[in-house]
Amino acid sequence: MNNIGQVKQELAEARETIQDMEQQHETEKEAWMAGYEVQEREVQELQLLMEELGHRLDEDGLKFQEERRDLLNQMDAKDEEIRLAQETVDQFSLQLEDQERHFQRRLSQAVRDRDATLQVMANEGENLQARIDKP
Repeated sequence: MNNIGQVKQELAEARETIQDMEQQHETEKEAWMAGYEVQEREVQELQLLMEELGHRLDEDGLKFQEERRDLLNQMDAKDEEIRLAQETVDQFSLQLEDQERHFQRRLSQAVRDRDATLQVMANEGENLQARIDKP
């Protein structure tokens, strides 16, 4: 009977160990479930945050595209202003060249007229001197 008592004792100890293990397992399971629920909430919060950031990114992207279009339009306007200014400069350059040629022709003509007038005056002076010198 000693054997049976010992077996019963071992059986009771085994049941107690199993109960302890079941309790420990249940405690660990509850802790794991609590951790899982916390992680699940955190995942949901992160998903919401990602959605919000996605919307913000979309809004910022649209703003960026609008600002880019505005800048491109401003650049086009400035390019047109530069083109018009360059055309004006080109026209003034041509006009200046024409005026320089015209002035050069008038100056050359004035020099020729002066030289001709001086020659006439010199000839008249010589003629007068020749008349004065004749007795």
